[in-house]
Amino acid sequence: METGKVVTKGQLVIPARIRRRYRIKTGTRVRFVEREGEIALQPVTSAVRALCGILKSETPVSADLIAERARDREREDVQDCEVVFSIAMQFSPVFPFNADGIS
Repeated sequence: METGKVVTKGQLVIPARIRRRYRIKTGTRVRFVEREGEIALQPVTSAVRALCGILKSETPVSADLIAERARDREREDVQDCEVVFSIAMQFSPVFPFNADGIS
């Protein structure tokens, strides 16, 4: 087991052997994971970054997500209208609207 040292500004000195083993260099981002009273340190390696963009698409992912969200919103709007109509019908059986609009 090796130990490190916390220095000014909360910086942590990681022992050289550990840095070499996990390829942690200056500028390497690390993740701190809390679990059961312990703190684990995980390097965010370039291997993960290298996989980014490996599956190419004709459209950017953001465009796909925006379109999907628009479809979701439309579906939610329709469901909201159906709920409002259903509630209105409970209070007034002669409500002047039907599911397709004004009667």
